[in-house]
Amino acid sequence: MGEIVRPNWLINVQTETTNPMHLIVNEKIYTYTLVKPKLEPRLPYTVGGHIADNSLFISSDVPDDFRRYILEHEIYHDTTLINMPPEEACVAALKLELEEAKKTLGDRFSLYLYGKQKIDEFAGRIEFFNALVALYKDPKQANARDSAFVEGINKACEYLKVLNL
Repeated sequence: MGEIVRPNWLINVQTETTNPMHLIVNEKIYTYTLVKPKLEPRLPYTVGGHIADNSLFISSDVPDDFRRYILEHEIYHDTTLINMPPEEACVAALKLELEEAKKTLGDRFSLYLYGKQKIDEFAGRIEFFNALVALYKDPKQANARDSAFVEGINKACEYLKVLNL
């Protein structure tokens, strides 16, 4: 694999861990970067970016065995679900993510979904989406994204609230 070119802003916030990292999803290799915790203090952990510019990232404080599923969510957005309306894609990605996580995490799936309430423990996907919805209620944040993206996050959060696994 040749040298991966990543955005400077991402290199500036990466951890001192070996970066970039790689993940295989559906027999394809994707590059991601471990970033410092609390880049956005209003979120329990951060994740995001895009495959096209090698800016896919996740907080280093997310447990190793959970990173794959959270990153898959982002990868599905940029690949499998690229032609889906953005207000629907987040829920679709979440369903794929949770299906895979439930299948392989076993007893740890509950922790993955619900997290722990202690401040230094993994927050869980439900808490993450609750915090994400609250973040995008801030007009400055909401204006940084299109309304379909924000609607998609809200729909994903609602889906998690009524989820019965």
